[in-house]
Order: sequence, then structure tokens, then C-alpha cells
Amino acid sequence: LAGGLQNQGAHEMAFEYLQTAVRLNPASAQAHFALGSCAMQAGNEGQSILHLQQAVALEPELTEAHVQLGVALATQGQLPQAEHHLTAALRLAPESAVIHSNLGLVLAKQGQFSQALEWYSKSLALDANESSTHYNVGLTLEQLGQHDQAKAHYLEAVRLAKGHAGALARLNALQ
Repeated sequence: LAGGLQNQGAHEMAFEYLQTAVRLNPASAQAHFALGSCAMQAGNEGQSILHLQQAVALEPELTEAHVQLGVALATQGQLPQAEHHLTAALRLAPESAVIHSNLGLVLAKQGQFSQALEWYSKSLALDANESSTHYNVGLTLEQLGQHDQAKAHYLEAVRLAKGHAGALARLNALQ
């Protein structure tokens, strides 16, 4: 029910429904995970982090909870904690391109550009059609002064995402 409400954009109703689920079963990692995910979609990172932390405390093997918690923490600028949860997720799902890409993003935000490129490369080896990863590679290469290589990744992002706005803006800026 909550998922259907979220898909329809009724985040408040879904959030209330999931809060009730957590109250009825506070030991349910899945209920906390769903509530944390709903809060994240509604832009409430604080509530999201709280419930995702509870989900991973209750069920440490819940990969997607670690991923979403890592993303939420990164959004809040809590980069070492974000890296910790994304690394935990990677141990559980080593073939996930999304996790590799998110680790690259966290490292790039910390100014560790060479290491970020390593994670992005692993991500693209798993899924070469992810436009956001190509875009992030481009941003990282720009930070390293490698403009020609950055342009190539921006062009790929534009091709894959049919006009990726961020990549188009960076291509224009590099002209």
C-alpha cells in the first residue's frame, strides 16, 4: 500500500502509513527501511537517516538500506559515514554498478579524485550505459585538468540520457 501511495506521489500518506507500521512492529528492519526510503523521496534526509540507521542495526545484511543510508549521509555532507555504509553495501553486493558509482561520488566530494575514478571505472565496467556515472567521471576528470577525456564522458552521458542537461552545460563551458 505504501509503495503504491509513493508511486502516486502521495508521500505524506505513505509516510503516515509507514510510521504506523514501525509503531506496530518497531523490530522490523523492512518497516524502518521503507519509512527511511519514503522520507528520502520526500526530501527529509534527517528522518531518512534515522530510520535507515535503525534498519541496518536490525538487519546488517540489508544491502539497499546501506546504499540509501550512504546516499543520505553523503547528501548531508557526512562523507566518512557515507563511505562506511557504501563499503558495507559493496561487501554484500560486489557486482553493483550503482554502489561503485556512489563510492566514487563520495570520494570525489572528499577531493580524492584519482580514487574516485577507480570506483567509477569499476562501475562502468559493470554497466557502461549509466549516464550519471559518465557525467561524474567527466566532472572528476575536469578537476584533474583532463578536459579532453572529460568531454568524451560528457558526450557519452548526453548520448545515453538523450540530452543530459548537466553534461551539455559542462560541454558548453569547456568550449
